[in-house]
Formats: sequence, structure tokens, C-alpha cells
Amino acid sequence: MSVTDTTGNVQQQNGRLVFPENFVWGCGTSPTQVEGETVNEWKNYSARDKTKPDDGPNHWRKYRYDFKCLGDMNQRAYRLGFDWGRLQPAPFADFDRDVSFKYMEMLAELRSLGIEPYLTLFHFACPVWMAEKEGWLNPESPEWFADFAEKLAVLTDGEVCYWITHNEPAVYAFMAYVMQEFPPMRRGKFGQALKVLHNMQRGHALAYERIKKHQPGAQIGITKHFKRFLPFRAWHPVDQLSACLARTLFDRYGLAKFVTYQGRKVSDFVGVNYYGRMRMKGFNGISPITGFKPEVLEQFGVKCDDMWEQDPEYLCDCLHDVAKRTGLPIYVSENGVATEDEALREKYLREHLAHCHAAIQRGIDVRGFFYWSLMDNYEWGEGLTKRFGLLDVDFTNKNRRRELRRTARIYGKICASNVLSFSGNGEE
Repeated sequence: MSVTDTTGNVQQQNGRLVFPENFVWGCGTSPTQVEGETVNEWKNYSARDKTKPDDGPNHWRKYRYDFKCLGDMNQRAYRLGFDWGRLQPAPFADFDRDVSFKYMEMLAELRSLGIEPYLTLFHFACPVWMAEKEGWLNPESPEWFADFAEKLAVLTDGEVCYWITHNEPAVYAFMAYVMQEFPPMRRGKFGQALKVLHNMQRGHALAYERIKKHQPGAQIGITKHFKRFLPFRAWHPVDQLSACLARTLFDRYGLAKFVTYQGRKVSDFVGVNYYGRMRMKGFNGISPITGFKPEVLEQFGVKCDDMWEQDPEYLCDCLHDVAKRTGLPIYVSENGVATEDEALREKYLREHLAHCHAAIQRGIDVRGFFYWSLMDNYEWGEGLTKRFGLLDVDFTNKNRRRELRRTARIYGKICASNVLSFSGNGEE
């Protein structure tokens, strides 16, 4: 049995970190990154390594095997997405019957394994017809999205209890309209990015109401990427200003209207996507994802994976800040590491779980943890070069052969026992 104090917070037991009894353990993916046979606006996109989304792991055809792996890892939940463009061929149109049937098959398969689906509706990908109508810039886009959400609520008919309307809306707006990284590949359009974010906020509020109309007990929220921004040179005023601006725009701007919109509650939880920190030198971020090699950064004391600087300690403070600002239950909806070094992956997982546990000890209502990602996937502009997966996917194999990595088995033992142990032997 776990030991609790008078407030019900879970305590350490014999030097181990024991998580709450009903803590949700899972992992996640997004449809554009894993499904293949892409039909949305990313279909003809080419990443820096010259690959396309269809070169990914082909989850659309191999989901049964992938779901079996979830069971082998003792997962209680799986965060997946339904591709809007695959389901709905035009605004307000009926869903494609074959696609609807297949997605319902997926839900049934998860249920048969005792795995709770957490469904994401928009994960960086507009349907082609929507992209042709200026995407989220179109003033009708919130109504299109609300219609999509309502039709999904009717289709799933109670099979989905946990809904995520938008994944990282601020990231999407700025990567697509300021950084020229996501379709429609625009640069410096700050006004358009803010308009997109505004329409996504309204779309979220409308979707919340439509889903609740059909499923009053549904739990609905968003997931947002949080990062710690620091000046690269602590003494430098431009670095300080840059870090402050990045923190304001990236971490804080816009969240409130996804929680309360025009005086109405429109979220039941918040998902925290957390990977690490970014140091700002001038107005440039210093990390591997911005072109700096990890071995060069390490000379300056910056320890990175293949994308981000690591900062596990900040996860606890981040969760505390989000709880204070929103007053809502929290899930760590994404946390993972891009690496082929399995010792680093295990270390990263253990350290972040320890700081997630520390947040729970502080009384923060953290209800679950989702590792990103179930499998190696198509990492947007980075293509197939970043290895996040608990499943190691062989992209040179035409059948996309995959197998569990060592950390997947360790994570599975943590999920089964509800305990994080630092025994020193790589096992729980």
C-alpha cells in the first residue's frame, strides 16, 4: 500500500516514488505523423531530409500490432488523433463511411485491450478543402471545426470520454504563419498568426458546447506546449528581453481564452506538453532544432538531446504554474526525448517522472502522464531523422518493421506497478 499524508498526497514508500492509485499511464501519436496514406494539407510536404508523411510508420495499416504493443507496455490510455481531412471531404459534409468504420474499429480494439482513448481533433493539419479556403484565417473556420467535433461526438456515441480539441495552438499559428515551417509556409505574418489563434479559441469554445450537448459527461480540454526560456548570457539585456518576450508569447499568451471564453468555462483539463528549455541569444534560440550541434552546445554546459536542451527540474514548476493559472486538472500530455541513445531515453524518462511526482507531492492535481511517442514518427520539418519512439521503427524496411526499445519495457513496468524506482539496475 502507498503511504499518504492528511491531504491525500502520495508519499514515498521504502525509497520508491508511488503514484496515485488512479494515475493514468499512456503514450501518444498524431495521425499525420504516423498513419501514412496522407490526405490532408501535408500530403505533398517535403521535410529537410526529403521525406514525406507517407514515408512514416504506416500506423493506418499496422494499428492492431501497435495497439498490442500498448498492451504489452501495460498502458491504461492512448492519445490518438482522427484526421479531419480523412473523415470529412468538405465543410459540413457527412463523414466518409469507410474511414468512420475504420476509426471506430480502432476505438473498439483499444477498448478490448482495456485502454482508454484520449482523442485529439486538430494536430497541425487542415483538410485540403480548408487549406484552399485560407484555413484558420477564414472567419467560418470555427463553425467548420465545431461541426466536425459535433459529428464526431455523434459517431463515437460515448466511446470517447476524453477529448482534446487542439494540440499546441500557439505553436501551430506561429510555425505556419511566422516561422514558415508548417503549411501554408508563411513568414513574418504575426497578424495572421494572432487571427488564427483567435479563430482556434472560438472553434474550441464552440466544439466544447457541441460535444457536451451529446455527451454531457465528456472531459474536454486542449494541450499546450510549455518551455522554459532563459537568456544565453544572463548579463546581456537583449538576451534577457528576448527570453521575456518568448516566454510571454509562447507560454502565456492565449491560454486563458481556451479555459474561459466570453465568461463561459470551456475546458475541463489542460494538457501540458513539456520537453525542455530554450536559451535565447539575441533573438535566436540556441538548441539543436535551430541548427546548433549538441556536442558544440555541451561545451557551454548546454545538455541536449537531438532537438532540445533538457531541464527536467522545471517540469514541477511548470505544472504548478499551469495549475495556479487555470485551476484545472492537468495531464502531462507529451514528454519524450529525440535520441538513439537508449541510456539517455531511460534517464530522461525517470527524471521527468520524478519531477511529475514532485508536483503531485506539492498538491497539484496531475492525473496522468503520456510519453511521446509510441513509435518513431514523421517529425514535421525534421522528417524521419528524430527518434522519439518507444517502438523502434525500421524505415528502410518496406513493412516498417518495429520492435520495443529497452525503455519501452522499463516504462511498461512502471505503468504496471504505479511505482518509479531508482534501483540502479535499469529495472523496476
